[in-house]
Amino acid sequence: MTNMTNMTAKATAKWLRKERTKEGVPSLNANNCETAVCVYGTKIVWCNDNPNEKILPSLVNVAEGAQVILDLCKKKNNGVLGDLNHNDYWRVRVAGGHECYLQAGPEQPIKPDHS
Repeated sequence: MTNMTNMTAKATAKWLRKERTKEGVPSLNANNCETAVCVYGTKIVWCNDNPNEKILPSLVNVAEGAQVILDLCKKKNNGVLGDLNHNDYWRVRVAGGHECYLQAGPEQPIKPDHS
């Protein structure tokens, strides 16, 4: 993994921690996943594996889980790939190599169309 990819992944978690926490209390329906942020190819997703709705105090919980993954998981050519499972049946996933256009995150440049 290049240093630039690692920096981008860390910046993604930092942005999530700072910006998405202004949006209130996050909740997710049973057995569902949602993209918390996707920036420059790094996607952070949180999933509710409970049979009932899951409510988190804030998306800082997701950002902190993503940071654990960034710190501990094996780095691949296209970034970090890992899951952090919590004992109360929710999880965080970080994965590189995604197209992030029109997904949650800061405004990003549009890729040129080469068709």
